[in-house]
Amino acid sequence: MSIAACLAAGWIGKVGRAFADEVPRPPHPEPRVIVDVLLVDGPHKLDRVQHDVRLGWKRIVRCYKAQGAKEKAVVTLELVVSEAGSVRRARRIVFEEKDSELAACLAETLTGISMPKAPADSKADIEIRLSPGDPPGKT
Repeated sequence: MSIAACLAAGWIGKVGRAFADEVPRPPHPEPRVIVDVLLVDGPHKLDRVQHDVRLGWKRIVRCYKAQGAKEKAVVTLELVVSEAGSVRRARRIVFEEKDSELAACLAETLTGISMPKAPADSKADIEIRLSPGDPPGKT
């Protein structure tokens, strides 16, 4: 169907009105956190490591808020995941200088979090992207 035919049928105008009539979403005041596991070198499954590191959301937010939670930040960490099922060690590998304290806090706070068990240790590179939440009253 051509654009002219869609306009004549009223389809295009209705789509525009449908978006305009949407209910505004409520504000999201907490910081926005995206955690991605970039790679796992070892027997631990990437999707399980990603699931478990995302359960550390409160720890991640606590570090971000301690640094002021006003700017976007991206930090990449290397985790040593023990065969016993925890993060044995975490170290900062990629971050901007302005995020140095945040990266140090994240490395410290993620050490010890629960992970899946495996036949041997693994190394996992994770990227954490953070940004401020919505200001009060914003939709």
